[in-house]
Amino acid sequence: MLGVTLQEVPETVPKRLRRDIGRNFVEDDNPGDASDQTSGLFTNLGHGTGTLSILAGTALPGQPPVLGGAPFAEIVPVRVANRVVLFSNSSIAQAFDYVHKLNVAGANRVDIITMSMGGLASQAWADAVNALYEQGVFIVTAAGNNFGNLPTHNIVYPARFNRVVAACGVMANGKPYADLGIRLMAGNYGPDSKMGTAIAAPTPNLPWARFGCSDIVDFDGAGTSAATPQVAAAAAIWLQKNRASVDGYPQAWMKVEAIREALFSSAKLNQAEIKHLGRGELRANEALAKVPAAAAALRQAARDTVSFPIHQILTGFGVQPAAGPRLQMLELEALQLSQNAAIEAVMPADPAAASPAELRRVAEALAADSRASKALREALGARAVVYARDVEGLFLRAGGVGDEAHAEAAEAVLARRIHRRPEGYVRRGTFRSGTGCRLCQRLGLRPLVQLQSRRLAGMAVLALQLRQRPHQQQWQR
Repeated sequence: MLGVTLQEVPETVPKRLRRDIGRNFVEDDNPGDASDQTSGLFTNLGHGTGTLSILAGTALPGQPPVLGGAPFAEIVPVRVANRVVLFSNSSIAQAFDYVHKLNVAGANRVDIITMSMGGLASQAWADAVNALYEQGVFIVTAAGNNFGNLPTHNIVYPARFNRVVAACGVMANGKPYADLGIRLMAGNYGPDSKMGTAIAAPTPNLPWARFGCSDIVDFDGAGTSAATPQVAAAAAIWLQKNRASVDGYPQAWMKVEAIREALFSSAKLNQAEIKHLGRGELRANEALAKVPAAAAALRQAARDTVSFPIHQILTGFGVQPAAGPRLQMLELEALQLSQNAAIEAVMPADPAAASPAELRRVAEALAADSRASKALREALGARAVVYARDVEGLFLRAGGVGDEAHAEAAEAVLARRIHRRPEGYVRRGTFRSGTGCRLCQRLGLRPLVQLQSRRLAGMAVLALQLRQRPHQQQWQR
């Protein structure tokens, strides 16, 4: 189990917790202690305690004999963060590598990884996920949470990888734990291409152990964090029953696919809610009735990558980017930036079939993001030539429209593309000298973002020059 904060509640601690091989990748001075000793406002104390109890916890005295779904399982605790919202991904990559090394050594093999957290895409994560999949390790991680679908409703990484099962949420009434408005936490879902390897488990109001209270199990388990260990527990139960069969597969990855097939094929599918629930609602008991699939029937999942259609965007503007490390760097950066609602809103379903206009909208959104690097903005700046042609085309299509009126329209279109803002533009009187481009100054618009390259600046000048040309000259060109 990879977790945020592991702190044992004596009455509910799993019976087979392997403290001896647990690891801490947060504090260097105590690498062998996975328990959490942090304090402060920006931590998630109790998160690991609660998810651990759902996975394999024992019940309080006088209660049913078990609390967790797989109380028989050996649990290797690995601490990777102080909070579920990740600002660094190196510790998770280290944890994945540690599990890989345990499996290579063989004495303490790990079959299943459960992790109730996530963040931005990482090449190190992709490489580690691929290596673990090839070892036969089933990975399930949380789809992520949001408020009002912000900052995103799409599944976060590493759950977004196809070789990882994403744990989404389903509520007690059978409805998706999604789209609940700005005041309530909800689970992430999508994009559609991911939902084939996503499954939903109950949340919120799950019983889980309370941090610091040895005799309390409350019903505060919420978010996709609470759904994740349920999926892991179901996988562990099925694997325990079918251990002899799956260990006989000729390829290690087949074990992962056999577990996934059992869980997915037994889930309660809701055709109307595939976009939210993926393969359906988890049904562990029904999964136990599924026999392991024949080796010939299993299909190896494609290797996970941190791909983003930056190549299509640039080539869509007539630019042929050179393949290599620089393009890979831009692709990873664009993918990380795309994990927010503003860019997701303009992403075409199939970038390879997207129109130039759709590609422009994606490029604009990426370049306008305050986190975008200079290198990415310069690469996307190549679109200026295309924009300049578009603006000139407005003049050529003017027909009987007067030069001044159509020039104003052309410049307004260009300004909207450079300084996009849904709620409109600040009009004349608020422009501050020296803070924007000549085009905005001419239109009386306050710049919303700075021009990001000389090409864009040159395009603005071109638009002003076109404005001065007689209408007849445009038709003669």
